[in-house]
Amino acid sequence: MKALVSGLAVGTAALLLVGPAYSQLQPSGYFEPQFTITVLDDEVLELNSNKVRVDLNSEISDGVTFTGNLNFIDYNGLTTWDLLDFLPDNLVARLPEHSLPQYSLNYQDEWKLDNAYLRLRSGVLMVTIGRQQMSVGSGYGWNPTDLFNAKDIMDPTYEQPGVNGVRVDIGLSDHHTLVTFYSPEGKWTESGKLIRLLGRLSHFDYALSAGQRRETRTDFTTFQANEPRQDVLGFDLNGELMGVGCWSENVFGYIEGDGHYWESITGADYTFSSGWYVMAEYYYNDAGKKQHDDYSLDDWMRYLTAETRTLGRSQFYSYTVYPLTDLLTVGGSFVYCTSDNSLLVIPTCAYSISGNVTLTFFGSIYSGREGAMYSRDMGKGGIVRLRAHF
Repeated sequence: MKALVSGLAVGTAALLLVGPAYSQLQPSGYFEPQFTITVLDDEVLELNSNKVRVDLNSEISDGVTFTGNLNFIDYNGLTTWDLLDFLPDNLVARLPEHSLPQYSLNYQDEWKLDNAYLRLRSGVLMVTIGRQQMSVGSGYGWNPTDLFNAKDIMDPTYEQPGVNGVRVDIGLSDHHTLVTFYSPEGKWTESGKLIRLLGRLSHFDYALSAGQRRETRTDFTTFQANEPRQDVLGFDLNGELMGVGCWSENVFGYIEGDGHYWESITGADYTFSSGWYVMAEYYYNDAGKKQHDDYSLDDWMRYLTAETRTLGRSQFYSYTVYPLTDLLTVGGSFVYCTSDNSLLVIPTCAYSISGNVTLTFFGSIYSGREGAMYSRDMGKGGIVRLRAHF
């Protein structure tokens, strides 16, 4: 809590100092308390967080804008989670006792500059410099073409952290744009690079992409990390066909030491006249395993720590939401791993307390066998989130 108060004080002081010089600076943001409860082996585990996001925007001059935001997050409750509680017993039994405390996930208070960038526009050229959003791809639950972010399957649309770099957008024609992005990491061979050609064909937007970055791979027996080079060629498509939204996102990649792989997303959605929205998406990754018996300790730990997107080779994701009233929407997601026959159900509802205040609930019900990706051993529970914009 001290870090949160200190951060807010510094942030407020910065606003007071900057204000006289830049009267056009427009601060906004939100306060977001969140309560997470997990029932695991008949034990109730609780984690609470309080997040303040302060957004700053300014039109510095004609064609030059500044955008940024600061995040302050205070964690309370169970801030250290033993990841071995979520692993199959047969894998845990093989580990030496002296190494067990290392398999944990710690939530630490945050005070950070999440985004801060200048955007310069001149004719067909736009240059964005600084810590910025670099989320790409047409998929909902997963984005194979995105080199810089990892989505949470519980809440795939939650905001992503900024990425340091320089982005250049060049308008080639009315329907084509060339985008390049470079994220420096000390050496050219270690830095992230992405180039995308965006275009439109009939009712569809498409993108051709090529990229390279260093991917973190940890050996969770020795806890030694290496960073093999990852190269990708991608293609994604997003549009509408006879009133049905449809998309596809595909990557052919190479990871140094592991060889080539193929990742693909295919999805469709539709909104009925009543406002009922339905969506379905299929995800395939041939770097995943065919059955749950093939999942290793490294596979599990890399998945739980977001070093990899999946355990199983193929998954099916569906999402639906219905406006029950003007203020209340109900729905849910279903994630089915076809590789190991396990299912995760995520019931959701959102209530608009006022125009600027929303209360949201996410549940989690796992129903797979032991050792499966969505095993019952993952527990059950939910998240209650309140967000108030200012």
